[in-house]
Amino acid sequence: MPKYPQFLEKQIANTQVFVTPLERNATAIQFSFEVGSFLENETQAGISHLIEHLLFNGSKKYPSQKIIAESIKKYGGRTNAFTGVDETGFWIYMPASAIEKTLDILFDITFNPLAISKEKEINNEKKIILEEIKLHRDNPEWHIFELANQTLNPDHKIAVPIIGYEKTVARITKEEVKEWWKKYYLPANLKIAIAGYIPKNIEEEIKKFLPAEDKKIKNNFPKYHSKQKLRLKVHPKDTDQVKLIIIFENATKIKPKEMITFELMTYILGDRMGSILSEELRVKEGLCYDVWGDIDNYNDFSLFSIGGGFNEKKIERASQKIVEILNQLKTQGFGEEKVREAKTNYLGNLEIKCDDTAGLTYWPIFDTRYFGKILSFEKTIEILNSIGKNDLDNLAKKLFQKSNMAITTLGSFKNEKSLKLIFDQLKDSPG
Repeated sequence: MPKYPQFLEKQIANTQVFVTPLERNATAIQFSFEVGSFLENETQAGISHLIEHLLFNGSKKYPSQKIIAESIKKYGGRTNAFTGVDETGFWIYMPASAIEKTLDILFDITFNPLAISKEKEINNEKKIILEEIKLHRDNPEWHIFELANQTLNPDHKIAVPIIGYEKTVARITKEEVKEWWKKYYLPANLKIAIAGYIPKNIEEEIKKFLPAEDKKIKNNFPKYHSKQKLRLKVHPKDTDQVKLIIIFENATKIKPKEMITFELMTYILGDRMGSILSEELRVKEGLCYDVWGDIDNYNDFSLFSIGGGFNEKKIERASQKIVEILNQLKTQGFGEEKVREAKTNYLGNLEIKCDDTAGLTYWPIFDTRYFGKILSFEKTIEILNSIGKNDLDNLAKKLFQKSNMAITTLGSFKNEKSLKLIFDQLKDSPG
């Protein structure tokens, strides 16, 4: 039997700290601040992402981007950061012998940044992000996701790109940057997760670096309200392939069992070769190179997406085939063998995650943010074992409704009317 990692939760002053001891020669540390694009107003779009960039441009002890990078590379470590809709994360993966240095770097770049007060640094980083925005817009693989969210719900902040718009990024001022950082980069707004080798004095090490600031904060994220109707938008663009994304919204706060059921459905329907969508669209009919399914979780809603790239002359047939598959799932349900296979795959992935030191830092952050508690490996397996065919069948009936659906295309296909007629064939379940 595999030995599962144990997540230990600690409260150090106003900061949540999660520790996952493993017999490793390396340690991963992640800082997650609860701030992202969902907290921005219309004129600030992109400010959270801008600050994420700026924090790597120098701090009190590490006064330049080069010095920060060299301080990590010196030990053979690596680092990265990301901005989401409700969090901004920074992580470093270092040898166990450098854990104190890792904490020093992370605390200094997030709590003692220099670039947020320098007009020249801010303007230069804004130029870089403006180029990043152009890169996203010119790449259909990326741009289609932004357009799909706008089709889904233009009145919610999901419709605003995390990276912002050219006009909003260009107008962000130094004063706004400083105020945003001051408001959200607080110990009480921070979750720290550490996995791998854990020294016995880890609490003392964190206390040594943790700022004394004791101000608490309550973030008001926007509530999600479904449009409760079929939404479809065709975006003409001169491309060799038409990108298609179909989003189904689940406009309620997701619970652990439902999340795992979603993930099983994703595996069966479309996240790999051998999935239903891959077999029916790619293998049997040669309609595409790639077709996929995915799930995204948010505070009070979740989204299940189906997507792929298709030849302009084949997209109508591909759409028809997708509708046929979904209708069949709603009437006939998932096969017992498919469900067993998905659960075996899920359990295997859990066991593989036991060895993913960096990945284990995100588990407790995700769980406490969306469920209010950490699901242990053992509890996750218990929930997995309780899920059966009926759970997947009921989810499909509930989710695959025209009123939950938003369809977006980007490419040379222009016939919106014909596409709507196809997706109107999706049969709504009673009740």
